Amino acid sequence: MPAVLRSDAQRTHERILLAATAELTVDPSVGMDVIAQRAGIGRATLYRHFATREELIAALRELFLDRMEAAADASIAETDPRT
Repeated sequence: MPAVLRSDAQRTHERILLAATAELTVDPSVGMDVIAQRAGIGRATLYRHFATREELIAALRELFLDRMEAAADASIAETDPRT
């Protein structure tokens, strides 16, 4: 995936991540076809964004870690007496 996506491609990318999160939470062995269907896209579109299941899982892991880091930073900023 290019570093900067067109706005429609970015929306699709986000829909895939949301769908994958929802489906994998219920069934960790869910197929890519189910994730594509939940995202409202075809399998080919899913595979253009994530060539493999492992790539999709890695993107979800990175998203999770980014969100946890942002939450920790926000928490520290709220309690830091220097701010």
